[in-house]
Amino acid sequence: MENANIFLALGSNLAFQDLAPIQILRAAIKELEKTGLKIIAASSIYASEAWPKGNDAPAFLNMVIEVSSAINDPKLLLSLLHQIEENFGRERDNEEHWGSRTLDIDIIDFKEMILDKFDIDSGPILPHPRAMLRDFVLIPLLEICPNWRHPETGITAQSYLDTLNANSQLQTNMYVVKG
Repeated sequence: MENANIFLALGSNLAFQDLAPIQILRAAIKELEKTGLKIIAASSIYASEAWPKGNDAPAFLNMVIEVSSAINDPKLLLSLLHQIEENFGRERDNEEHWGSRTLDIDIIDFKEMILDKFDIDSGPILPHPRAMLRDFVLIPLLEICPNWRHPETGITAQSYLDTLNANSQLQTNMYVVKG
């Protein structure tokens, strides 16, 4: 097991109360730390058009963080992440698929665990089934863990990004947000 940490992707494109999306991402990291997760690394915050392409929603701010945790149950972590999302105004029951969000936290990689189907007992599909199709996940992931490999396929994040580029599926207007 090369890397037994957890990688989380955070995204926001809607304000909540008096917090702008960039402030939500920073506050969410503080909330994650309060739960006992230890932040090992945090990428820059990237702005990109809403996904899928052609969506007219506000631009998303995205980042990836690497954390360590004594939690060994991905279902427990997912529940904790959903609670943090709700604390920042996310209403999972009333949102459209791929719609705007005050906060979205996805488990990209949980201690290199492989779970190939979602069910109530085992929790989420791991690693995240669509992360390798999203440059707004891959680019920040590569920033903090350039040697990351998909736990099941062994393919590097850079190879997945190169494939997106070869297929003209990159978002060309992605940029790092300062401040």
